Amino acid sequence: MIALFKNIHLDILMPHYILAAFILAVVLFTLVIYRRTNPIVSNLFRRLLIMLRMTTLLLMLLVLLAATLQLFLEKENRPILAVAIDNSASMAVIDKSGSRAEIVNHVLQSELFKSLDKKMDLKFYSFANAIQPLMLNQDSIQYIGDVTNIEKALESIKADNALQNLCGILIISDGVYNAGGNPVRTAGALGVPVHAVAVGSTEPPMDLAITRVEANTFCYVDKATPIRLTVHNAGFSSLTLPVSLKNDSGTILTETMIIPGSPSDQEIEISFTPRKIGRQKLTLSIPGQSGEQTRDNNQRTIYIDVLKSRLNIALIAGRLSVDISFLSRLLSTDRHTVDAFISNSSGGFYFGKSARDIDNADMLIFYDFPAQNTPRALIEQIIHLLEKKKLPLLVIPGKMTDTAELNRFRDFTPVASFVRLPREQSIYAHLSPIGETHPVMQVAEDAMMTQSLWSELPPVFSLYAAHQLAEDAIVLAYSRANASSKSLAPLVLLRQNGSQKSAAILAYELWRWDLMMWGVNRTEDVYRTFLINLVRWLETNRSENLVQAEMDGPALKFGDAANISISVFDENLNPVDDAEVSIELRSKRGQMEIPAPSTGEGKYAVSIQLPQPDDYEAIVSAAKGGRHLGQDTLIFSVGQYSAELADLQAQPAVLRSLARTTGGAFSAADSAEALADQINGVATHTPVTIERELWNAKIILVLILLFLTLEWYLRKRKGML
Repeated sequence: MIALFKNIHLDILMPHYILAAFILAVVLFTLVIYRRTNPIVSNLFRRLLIMLRMTTLLLMLLVLLAATLQLFLEKENRPILAVAIDNSASMAVIDKSGSRAEIVNHVLQSELFKSLDKKMDLKFYSFANAIQPLMLNQDSIQYIGDVTNIEKALESIKADNALQNLCGILIISDGVYNAGGNPVRTAGALGVPVHAVAVGSTEPPMDLAITRVEANTFCYVDKATPIRLTVHNAGFSSLTLPVSLKNDSGTILTETMIIPGSPSDQEIEISFTPRKIGRQKLTLSIPGQSGEQTRDNNQRTIYIDVLKSRLNIALIAGRLSVDISFLSRLLSTDRHTVDAFISNSSGGFYFGKSARDIDNADMLIFYDFPAQNTPRALIEQIIHLLEKKKLPLLVIPGKMTDTAELNRFRDFTPVASFVRLPREQSIYAHLSPIGETHPVMQVAEDAMMTQSLWSELPPVFSLYAAHQLAEDAIVLAYSRANASSKSLAPLVLLRQNGSQKSAAILAYELWRWDLMMWGVNRTEDVYRTFLINLVRWLETNRSENLVQAEMDGPALKFGDAANISISVFDENLNPVDDAEVSIELRSKRGQMEIPAPSTGEGKYAVSIQLPQPDDYEAIVSAAKGGRHLGQDTLIFSVGQYSAELADLQAQPAVLRSLARTTGGAFSAADSAEALADQINGVATHTPVTIERELWNAKIILVLILLFLTLEWYLRKRKGML
């Protein structure tokens, strides 16, 4: 900017003619004082003393009159051209036009920018999914962006230069965009011309790419599950290729795939039969072909949780009850087998069941157990089984439950101490804040309907309460005497103690949630869905506590953001809005810590753009006032496949339309120098007022003291009176 002087103004507390009178008085007074001196000094020395005295008095006068000096300037603003360089991964490829990265470097070093720099200021940016300022003399351009959003780049540049004399935007790109809207539709609203230099060949590159993979997030061991993938063929004739499925141990299977000639998209379904339980990382790949543009998109990675194919549930009951029939019926599915062990009066079990058969269970359900007549040996056997196998456990105490014996299982249940109530109570279910969104309690498609259905359930009965909860227990539902009662007690509880999970329902006659719903034109879906959700939670290895983290899925494409949502609760199960929530993101290449901001009502969210393909572990921790509330862990992977590598054919038509719509100029990279005469800008002028309070300026006070001191010193040297 060049500043041009326009005017000056002195503002004082009185009219200017009075100031002129004061100045005249100061001049006359000084001349009279120094008309004669004793001793007589030279005229030059006398004039110096006159100037010192006159200047000092005038400065003092400015201070006394509270003078303010105003300078009126006009700044000339040179035109600014924003240069946006596409640094997405597609700009790093080598096609028939050559290396796109080298072409960009050639354009930047050409006479075009030497000519433009003489008549306007240049501001450089790099953009892909986000835009960043770029210093060409300091920063090297890394073509690693995972998606291209031209629309966002143009809008960001306009906003960044809103107060500047932006005369245009010059974009250097291959024209391919795969995020945001069509930039041509919105570019007209920018108000500045968009010029473009097109890079890359318009001829379709030869490339094979796995563009889509679909699979269930979980499956069962020794049971086949389908995996569907789509392969895009660009530039090749019909091919017959092997499709390989691998895990950490090596290749699991290979299927033959026939791919039609270019251009085509072919889908194949692979049947995968897992042989072990747990989360498995699977990689699907096809071999690279001679002349293929890139092989980075020839494989994709997914995660699948493998569960036991058929879960054996041991339902151990202290007495015969209608509840047992309902539990057995609702839980007996293709996934679950229910064996009921019902105690008889002799301490054994009905229907010829043996205590030894309990050892084969994968999950235990206590219904009204242990009872007063339960043999001590059976209790010891089950405690040993829980300690050894860490089996999941669901406890439903009833009329016959022995409190003392039940409390022996405190290490394996969400309740550290059960207490028997003085009398049986009729209770209604009421969801807790955690339960409103917890997967176990979701019995409908949305949270509002879930809450409504739980509120419609008929009353059940309870004889037991939780005198003390385990430290890591959470409450999903409370019990209350009626709809208006403010007195709440834990009803449905969960706990995960290391690898062992447990749950408790502190009520019985639960069959009423099934049978009695038919009387109000409902079904047993609420009770059945709740039980299935609860059993599924017990059998999976996901951590549940006061901090709950979720994300879209365990496998992402390179370029996808990892959107993590977090819920935080305190010990009273109230949402915590002011917690300090952080995510420690770990991978083989290092780790980083990312804060998660609050979105209100105990919710926190963060969107993480992953730096490179890898396997990641996100440890989510929450604290408040220096006190740790809890943590949760997410495991996911980012595959090599990038949206940038799905379409490598340059799209100069997009850039040409962008320039035409905004009144800009367009050129191919090999003739970019011709744009120098077509890109112009006009300087603008901005009025600027500079105001200085002379009466409050330290320099004025310093000058007054300096001149007074100097005058006194000179007079003293000459011995003047």
